[in-house]
Amino acid sequence: MKTKTTKRLASAMIVLPALLMHSAWADVDLDYEFIAGVAHTNYIDLTPDDGLDETAGIYGLVLDLEADTRAITADVGINVERRVYTKDTNEDETIGSVVAQFDAALVDRILSWQASNSFGQALIDVFAPDNPENRQDVNVFSTGPVLTLPLNSSNQLQIAAEYRDLNFEDSPQNNDAIMTQLSYSRALNANRTLALNLSNNNVDFDRPEDPDFDLDVASVSLTSSTSRSTLS
Repeated sequence: MKTKTTKRLASAMIVLPALLMHSAWADVDLDYEFIAGVAHTNYIDLTPDDGLDETAGIYGLVLDLEADTRAITADVGINVERRVYTKDTNEDETIGSVVAQFDAALVDRILSWQASNSFGQALIDVFAPDNPENRQDVNVFSTGPVLTLPLNSSNQLQIAAEYRDLNFEDSPQNNDAIMTQLSYSRALNANRTLALNLSNNNVDFDRPEDPDFDLDVASVSLTSSTSRSTLS
């Protein structure tokens, strides 16, 4: 079990609920779920012939917090899981994830600022066994403004920009990116919307030997919705 992962999850369990429960929030909803189970495999080392047997006890907690004021909305999800290996093929461990999203309305229905952070674990080598030695923490932070300009009752222009920072605990592919998007949409009727979307993604890696790149994307989308379904 990695100490760094434990500290980050513990901090989220304590700090985030306290922030969202502050009296400044007009409305706070908290959902929680306890989980428990047993998992068994006869090849925990990914060797099908004469592989290692293992049985693990699993228990954990899932929290979902939603809070809002007239200008700010927040959604925080926390998932913590403890794995106890009965045959000691791996060290007992605690893993989990924290996903937080915030949206602040700077100008009502015109300008907003969004921020999100996602923390969890990923495999260092996807072809090796899933165990504590092959698992690393991954954190993604992003933030940026969204400007929505209603041109008339049927047409709308939206401009968005986002900064993203991606960090791995062990892998060397840390990078940051600037993403911009321009979208023009037209409401064909009350249930159908046609949109033209243009976006640019500029990615900059920390290591000089990793090539930076730009990605430009153009797309057309049509969205149709009814009271029970949506088709895009």
